[in-house]
Amino acid sequence: MKTEPKTFRDGIRTAARLYACKCSLYCQLSGWYGYVAYVTGKPEVYLPGLILHALLAWASRH
Repeated sequence: MKTEPKTFRDGIRTAARLYACKCSLYCQLSGWYGYVAYVTGKPEVYLPGLILHALLAWASRH
């Protein structure tokens, strides 16, 4: 039981590091915004977040 929280925390840290390397802060924030909107089941909120995420991802590459 003691190894599960450590493994879970390490998994979250690893995922956060990988995500931070691939995206800028703004890209991450818009991605989380879209994800939260998707989880809450409000597509009218999810779609603008997804569009913003795509635009910021494109802009960060150019």
